[in-house]
Amino acid sequence: MIGWESWAIFLGYAVPMIVSPGPGNTLLATAGGRYGLRGSMPFWIAFVILGLFCHFPWIYGGQVILGRFNSPQAVRIQAAVFGISMLAVAAYVVLS
Repeated sequence: MIGWESWAIFLGYAVPMIVSPGPGNTLLATAGGRYGLRGSMPFWIAFVILGLFCHFPWIYGGQVILGRFNSPQAVRIQAAVFGISMLAVAAYVVLS
């Protein structure tokens, strides 16, 4: 059977990976690898709280605004803008 410490380490890694897709995963994994579970816990908690605080207004606002534009052409434009945004973020992460 796996010990409690191993479960804590596993959950400390798995939960942020599930809750926060994207570059935050790399940031949290690096912090955990460098500072250990106890050293990175305050950072992880702040990351999750700030992530929730910052993302919910964007999600709700986007749902309200984009819900009004649901024609096939508008959906294609939304998909293109989202794809270009994701590529821009990836380029920024690679180049910085």
